[in-house]
Amino acid sequence: MSPKDGSSLAKFTNDSFLEPIGLAVDGKGQIYVADNGAHSIFILDPNGQLKRKIERNFSLMGGVAVGADGRTLVVADISLFVVNLETEKNNDVEIQVGGKGRFGGVAIDADGKPSRFSRILLLSFTNLSS
Repeated sequence: MSPKDGSSLAKFTNDSFLEPIGLAVDGKGQIYVADNGAHSIFILDPNGQLKRKIERNFSLMGGVAVGADGRTLVVADISLFVVNLETEKNNDVEIQVGGKGRFGGVAIDADGKPSRFSRILLLSFTNLSS
């Protein structure tokens, strides 16, 4: 949406979408779509063309965020999933947090620290590959 008048800047869809619930955009304009129906994150190029699909054991996502560098993806689900997008395989970090319910959303600050909404949790990841 345009911050000036609220008009649409772009529209896109994909036949693979079942229940898209949230999106994020990285510094390169790539679009990350969290889809509860597909239990996946879809990564689209700036023109809306599918580049990649990340499938995990997501149950009920509440949001998705990506670092400005496009290397770190955080998915708010029943727990937080932090995915290193460069290596992806076997480098996920699943963060369990006590309490009831699921995360309502997530954001990543300029230092790469994710925080979730409803209760704030700040985390620092210096090396996701080790």
